[in-house]
Amino acid sequence: MVRKIVDKIKHYILYHSYQERKKRELNRYIEEKKRIQSMEKDERDMEYINLKAEYEHRKNEVLALAVSILTALLFSVWDILGNFVNRVIQYLAMSRQADIEIAKVTLMISGITAFFISIIIGYALVSNVKRIRILYRRILMFEEIKNEM
Repeated sequence: MVRKIVDKIKHYILYHSYQERKKRELNRYIEEKKRIQSMEKDERDMEYINLKAEYEHRKNEVLALAVSILTALLFSVWDILGNFVNRVIQYLAMSRQADIEIAKVTLMISGITAFFISIIIGYALVSNVKRIRILYRRILMFEEIKNEM
């Protein structure tokens, strides 16, 4: 029982080690290479064209997202949101003392909203960049196999 637990912990640690990750990556590469080599020429060409098209599409998506983010920063969207919250706080503070709590809640909600929007945009950007990297690797693999044949 204890030996089994120790083996599982050892397997888990080794699974995340650099050598094991490289070994798994090499095995995936070899399997993918065999799969591609076993394809007919027309099927391989179609797959290559689809990969290139998806790669270019993803690249354009990331570029559009990055430009959108930069545009939003240039036009100070977050500054406008902050000004709105400040106006709400000032209005509520002048109204009554009890409304200061409402102003604090409004400020918190606006901050949380800005934070989650930033997280979502960042996640979309990072996941698309990772997908582009994977597609580019597959394209390079296809090109390597084409050159071998």
